Amino acid sequence: MAGTSGADAPDSSTKVEEELFMELSTIGWNQEARDKILLDSDRALQGAVREAVETMDGKSRDEIYEFLFQKLQPQFVDFKPGPDLSACADAVANGEVSLDS
Repeated sequence: MAGTSGADAPDSSTKVEEELFMELSTIGWNQEARDKILLDSDRALQGAVREAVETMDGKSRDEIYEFLFQKLQPQFVDFKPGPDLSACADAVANGEVSLDS
């Protein structure tokens, strides 16, 4: 007979299941996606700083920090500002931000 029973053929469904199995610790964004996420984050910060420079002249550093925080917080899932936000607030308050670039 020309046909074969599937008894001698490798079980391809087991191989497919093994190939789909992923360790949770290995799941993450590829480098291109990571770069895009960081670029988008930088642009969000730059936009908030630009708006602060244009609208908050004469405001205190704490008011500017709060403004930046309020602008950025809704844009990120787990926003926790760090020293970068403080440095930006200081620069805006001290008139040390150039909008030329």
